[in-house]
Amino acid sequence: MHCIKNKLTTEGLAHNERRMSRFDFLRVEIHTYSWNGESSHYDTSIKAWVPVKAGGMQVLRTGSGMSHAERVGAGCRGFQIWFDPGPEALKRPATYDVYPPSALQPVRNDQGLHITQYVGGSSPDLIRSEVPGLYIVRYQANEGDVNGVSIKVEKGHSAMLYCLGGNVSLPEALKEAPLAMNDTMALHGGAELYLDLHKGADVFMIKTPLVDQ
Repeated sequence: MHCIKNKLTTEGLAHNERRMSRFDFLRVEIHTYSWNGESSHYDTSIKAWVPVKAGGMQVLRTGSGMSHAERVGAGCRGFQIWFDPGPEALKRPATYDVYPPSALQPVRNDQGLHITQYVGGSSPDLIRSEVPGLYIVRYQANEGDVNGVSIKVEKGHSAMLYCLGGNVSLPEALKEAPLAMNDTMALHGGAELYLDLHKGADVFMIKTPLVDQ
């Protein structure tokens, strides 16, 4: 099992409102998750500023090309990641969707763990993605002292765990300190592990197939 633990430094926390310059993109699919505060998005496919509320997210499918800009409100905390959906994306026009918090409601399992299945898995997708094999889920331990989560990364895939808050105990065999806020862990090569999410823990996971460059 191959695991790499790091402290995330690319998460955004804006102390003052700021507007980012306009950028040109093609092919990539960009996901932006808003945890706190509010941001706004503009691009040449919609030609309007659209707010992204706390608890919501947006998907920018740049396809054959677009320009976009962002406004980040004071106190906004969020996370953005880019995916490569493959060369076929260049044949599709750019599209954009914003998902309010009401569209991203978690499901409570029998152990009291709150699970938000954004895309992939057995549940209907909450968001539309053009990235083959993409799997994104969020686990929130809002009830009980400890909630167990089993993580499996199939061969030919990679995954990233991102701790949004709380405390997550790792298997003793890893000889690692628990995950805390803003810690990340990369998993590769058929990794399997069991996590103990203590009350208040909040974990976000992204899993994708490996692709040839």
